[in-house]
Amino acid sequence: MKRWLLPLTLSACFVTQPLWADTTGSSPVSVTVGKGTPINPRLFGVNGVHETSDDPAANPAYRALLRALNAQGIRYPSGSPASFWDWHRGHFIPEQEITAIWPPGAFNWMLELVEDTRNMPDGALGPEKFLEFGEAIDAEIQWMLNLTTREDEQIPALKKLKAAGADIRYVEMDNETYFWGNEFGEAERGLNYARRVARLSPAIRELFPDVRIGIVTREDDLFESHHEDDSVAMVNWNKQIMRPEFRPHFDALILHHYVMKRQKLDPYTTDAERAKAFLAYPTATLDRAAKLIKQRFGDYPMWITEYNVIAYYKQFHGTGPSAEWMLATRDTGWNSLYQASFLLNGMNNPDAIEILNHHSIGNLDHGWGLGLPIDTRSGTLTKMGQLYAHLTSIALRQEQMHPLDFSNNPLLGITIEGDAQQRALYGAALSGNDGLALWIINRSGHPLTIALPSMPGANAGTTATQWIYPASEQAPASVAVQYEGSGPIWAQGPLHLVPRHHPAGATVSLPPHSLSLIELPPVSE
Repeated sequence: MKRWLLPLTLSACFVTQPLWADTTGSSPVSVTVGKGTPINPRLFGVNGVHETSDDPAANPAYRALLRALNAQGIRYPSGSPASFWDWHRGHFIPEQEITAIWPPGAFNWMLELVEDTRNMPDGALGPEKFLEFGEAIDAEIQWMLNLTTREDEQIPALKKLKAAGADIRYVEMDNETYFWGNEFGEAERGLNYARRVARLSPAIRELFPDVRIGIVTREDDLFESHHEDDSVAMVNWNKQIMRPEFRPHFDALILHHYVMKRQKLDPYTTDAERAKAFLAYPTATLDRAAKLIKQRFGDYPMWITEYNVIAYYKQFHGTGPSAEWMLATRDTGWNSLYQASFLLNGMNNPDAIEILNHHSIGNLDHGWGLGLPIDTRSGTLTKMGQLYAHLTSIALRQEQMHPLDFSNNPLLGITIEGDAQQRALYGAALSGNDGLALWIINRSGHPLTIALPSMPGANAGTTATQWIYPASEQAPASVAVQYEGSGPIWAQGPLHLVPRHHPAGATVSLPPHSLSLIELPPVSE
């Protein structure tokens, strides 16, 4: 067997290039590959709206796209529809029940889906159909129960799934239920929701002894230093759901990471500061949440079941220089690196992050998507879809994931949600019989070089391969790719990737504002 002996230390140097001078200075930096844990495939999950009349889950072309992307996890139903979903019929509940909870004038996009699916036959979008879909694409399903409007029907529905052969491992107890004051009340909103969780949890565990259950948790209190909504119901939500009598009934905290809102970059007054903050925001806020959860509640992992840049969505556009800068990152490498940071954080913090679901697969109109199906042999791939496919293709060949520690790693020189310790470099590694892969993002505006180690035991002439994903590029937003016969889909994506090959002991340049994927071949023990 050939593999890297770990931990491994690489030497590196940070190279500064001041705008006011032509001279170059450097200071030493070392990179250490930390202790490994088994790769968690649930970090490579996705989310998408499947409750539509075109029924994407039944579409062979859509299935082919998800297999090509190597999607490892997916949700049913998909987010907000969960609170208004009739599992027995595979349909939305009656419109008047929805609007009693979510008024039609309050950006209620459920009503569009209700109208779209009105004539769908019963069962066409049901859980048994989705079970078959998950098996066809070889992805773990996270089942999202409806505690808001159909609490009494959930256990019978799960029994039917078990009879159909489902081995359910992950259950989300609804979606963003903290918004539904018309159903759960005001001052005791979190309590009323948690009571429903406690009523259902024992029966779920009896049906599926290995199941893990996630509870809806209020995000702003954990990710951000200032609450967006200071109402009594929102401020008390986490305190109420975490009361001792409820804790035996869940295993993880469900959070949605939509922190990058319209004015989030306003504290940063230059494009250089905005660039660093944008790329470092996922790490700073996820680290903040992990720390606060441990301090307040104990060892509960996070399920980040939706994440993306909410400011891209037209409803949440901002105004001013910072908002304009953020909107300009849509459909660019900036967005790809922002989203890849979630994966790097999950690999660095295996005890703190158990699930990540990119949101969402097909929302190219919002600048969010990974791709769209064309037919069973081809699809449209975005820049993030290209990077996602590249990362999953590497992860599937490896066995262990590792944190990377960068000593003497330069500070970014900005403060994010009270955190002034974010550094220029952030990364993770994967190892196994296929060798060692380093994923390193340089979030600063300066280049960096690392010196590769010698590779004793490798074949003569063996080199390391580096692929660079820059934040700033001029590639089209998306392109058509072929699933077979033209190489891996990530090599066909919008970015023209040129591999750089480096011999043992060579220095490797990490450009500013870029993600480098460096693959080192296996060596003898």
